[in-house]
Amino acid sequence: MEAHVESSPLVAARLRRRLSLEEAAARADLDVGAVKSLEECRTYVFPSTADAIAAALVYASALGITSREARQLAGLPTTTVVERWSLRRWA
Repeated sequence: MEAHVESSPLVAARLRRRLSLEEAAARADLDVGAVKSLEECRTYVFPSTADAIAAALVYASALGITSREARQLAGLPTTTVVERWSLRRWA
C-alpha cells in the first residue's frame, strides 16, 4: 500500500519524481524497509537517531531534493535569489 502524500514530505518528493518505493530505495542504495520507515516517520527502527538522520540525508540526496525544496517540504519560508539580494532589504 502506498503511503499518503500528506503523511510525509519524503513521500511527496518521491511521488513528484514518479518513483516507486523500490526505485527510490535502489537509487539511494538503501533497504526498501529503511526507506519505508523514513517515509512513515518511524525513525525508532534505526539503531540510533544519528543513523536515522544519516539515512534521511542519503535518501533526500538520492532524490535530488534541493535546499529550497527541503525548506518548502519542511514548511519553512523560502526566498528567491532576487529577494535575498534586493536593495529594499537594506532600506
